[in-house]
Amino acid sequence: MNKKFYVGTLAFGVAASFWACGSGDILNPNNGDDIMGLPINYEDGVAADNSLNEAVMNSTNCPECFVSVQPSSSSRGRVRSSSSVNPGLSSSRYSSAIVNSSSSIPGYVSSSSTTNPPPSYSSSAVVVSSSSIPSGPISDIGTCHPDLATISKGGTATWVFDQDASISALKLLKAKFTWTFEGGTPPTIEVDGANGTEQKVKYVNSGKYGASVVVSFTDGAHVVPCSPLQVNGEPISCKCTGAGGDVTTDAGVATWTATCTSAANIIDYEWDGVSAGATGVTGTHTFTKKGQSYAPVLRVSNDDNSVETVTCPAIIASDANIPDYKIETTQDKVEFDKVGEFTLVADLPQNWHNDATTCTLVCQGGNSPYELTIDGIEVSGTNYQDIKGKMLVAHTVGKYPIPVKVTKIAAGETVSCGVNW
Repeated sequence: MNKKFYVGTLAFGVAASFWACGSGDILNPNNGDDIMGLPINYEDGVAADNSLNEAVMNSTNCPECFVSVQPSSSSRGRVRSSSSVNPGLSSSRYSSAIVNSSSSIPGYVSSSSTTNPPPSYSSSAVVVSSSSIPSGPISDIGTCHPDLATISKGGTATWVFDQDASISALKLLKAKFTWTFEGGTPPTIEVDGANGTEQKVKYVNSGKYGASVVVSFTDGAHVVPCSPLQVNGEPISCKCTGAGGDVTTDAGVATWTATCTSAANIIDYEWDGVSAGATGVTGTHTFTKKGQSYAPVLRVSNDDNSVETVTCPAIIASDANIPDYKIETTQDKVEFDKVGEFTLVADLPQNWHNDATTCTLVCQGGNSPYELTIDGIEVSGTNYQDIKGKMLVAHTVGKYPIPVKVTKIAAGETVSCGVNW
């Protein structure tokens, strides 16, 4: 037997009570009151269609319809069967946790228990077996990724679904999310509504893991694969240094060297996507003209599934035949008046410092602080500075290209540098 039950009757009764018992003022109806008059179809005492009229409902007259309802203290800990979930827009849909088949996962309760609280992964989380995940086509309804691309083993990753602009917030509220996490705990979670867009998962073992989410709407299910998560084991510590790159003296070849340590065995050095094996600690790049710049991408792996991305310094190609600055005697000084990177070619006589292997780097500035690096030697301060025993004599002869980087100098001032005994 079909009957029409109008929620508007209740609204009318409440309004009448206020008219009779309140101040006597009767407010005019607004657009939001249209929702109160929407019919709900009943057949044999069971709601046949409890969906709201989306043409009438909007975020202005029904803001609560467009946000997920947070669980109240009284609703926490309820364990219900999936058949008892109301598919309509009710608070029970968004605040109740359902555990279907989780007896093998620590901390979870069976569907027959009502004493323990549900897991804290989501206020409406449902842990299900993988066999219950619906299948569907790979879709462009959105993207999925971990909030951090790399974590350490024993840590927790937050997986995020970002819907496409074509998916409305209201449609997302009615969606069901079935997540599958390779190597994670829990392995699968099912969530209704907007709370399904983010899930926290713990990883106790190192490795590279994938995940996916099936987003189910009334018009079908859509499979969204996620970008992978790297879970590192034993950490890797690395330092990368670079040298060379002069078009004349080095034939344009720049060389970077990695120095890495780990409690686990290092099994690969990958330079710019090309594996160099466990002993490939150096990478190279060839320049063709002065001014070109390059910094390689280095990834180091060990046998505990850890992968470390290492930052290597950029090298700017120089040309000894076209230097920015040049010194040929200990009396020559080079003046810098601006921040930047430059090439200084040193061509002193071969025996200028007898048999000594190092010499002194000297710089003279003004009263304002200055900072620069010459051949990897840091110079900072004010007025006169001399750095003894660090400048290699071999780098002062034979048109050796010395890299210079000025990082701080006051406007209107200069810093002059050279070499001495």
